[in-house]
Amino acid sequence: MQTDIIVLSVPRALEIVRERLEDTTVLTAYLDTSPQRTDGPGWTLALRDGCKSIRATLADPVAEGFEAAVARAEAYLKEFAPTHPGLALFTTAHLGGYAANLPYRPEDGVVWTKGPRIEPLVASMDEFERVAVALVDKEDARLYSIFLGEIETRRSIEDYVPGKQATGGWFGLSQTHYARHHEDHVHRHISHTIDALMDMHQDHPFDRLLIGGPDEALAVFRRKLPSRLRARLAGTLHLPMFASEQEVLDAARSVAEEVERQHEIEVVDELLDAAGLQHAAIGADAVLAALADGRIHELILSDSFEAVGAKCRVCHRLLPSRLRCLWCDASTSPVPDLREQVVRRALDQGASIEIVRGEAAGKLVDQEGIGAWTRY
Repeated sequence: MQTDIIVLSVPRALEIVRERLEDTTVLTAYLDTSPQRTDGPGWTLALRDGCKSIRATLADPVAEGFEAAVARAEAYLKEFAPTHPGLALFTTAHLGGYAANLPYRPEDGVVWTKGPRIEPLVASMDEFERVAVALVDKEDARLYSIFLGEIETRRSIEDYVPGKQATGGWFGLSQTHYARHHEDHVHRHISHTIDALMDMHQDHPFDRLLIGGPDEALAVFRRKLPSRLRARLAGTLHLPMFASEQEVLDAARSVAEEVERQHEIEVVDELLDAAGLQHAAIGADAVLAALADGRIHELILSDSFEAVGAKCRVCHRLLPSRLRCLWCDASTSPVPDLREQVVRRALDQGASIEIVRGEAAGKLVDQEGIGAWTRY
């Protein structure tokens, strides 16, 4: 089969597969395609193993379109050359398919479901959000926008700045004036850099700004930052101005991860401190009730949250695993992956998604691993 898979960025893939594949049955595969994989191109074997397990559960794989979707996925992998640690692949019997490279190594997984499995895409966007980096000294600056683990745009700025000390016969009379002249040029360079950073923020909006460079230049830079950027200042990179782009990327990832873990602790602590208040939903029962009413503003999930749930056959509410609906007493059907369904419905309501890890996840696990802020 000639492959007709369209390769998209992670945000675009999330948008497109939700829009175009929600009402069809989709073969979704998340595959580890990293160089660290010890079984060679084991992603193909992982796909085949997953498909074998699914095939055994289907009455007629050909009639259900499963085999056509599998053939499309295998045709794509036959020509696939990995460039990223992971791959998300969505194929159908009749509507083609989509692929997105992932910035992390996913656990191999293959499902055949109504609508695509999107939660890992959401998780990657939450973990690898856009960060800006500014390396600044008195006459040079390097600006980067980093998104989903990659440098998406870069800019270099160079301005002439005269030395601090004058030379020549007029040295004694003009030293103070010359020093001021030097400082004026430094301030102009910093202003030029900040203007460029504001332009970058306009084109590639970021929530966090990481800075690096000599202390004296950074002191001026911090003082001149407008409040809009100062509020996004999240950390300092200890890098020389001549650091390679890979060194910049590695350092930014490390600091951003530390900042994200601390932010997640604050998010969970704030929610738990609000237990019992009107806009705080904590635990599966409370969150699912708010979800059914369309009230979710921000969904907060532990990265380890996994649960089997149920869906009412009449009112379609999601429920903890029960035989009867608590609201209309109708019978329910099982929902094997409650996490996926909760994320889908929260996105449909325009909610933001925060997936917490480490210490924050441990705190939330005591509350069933799920919480939310509600609109009312």
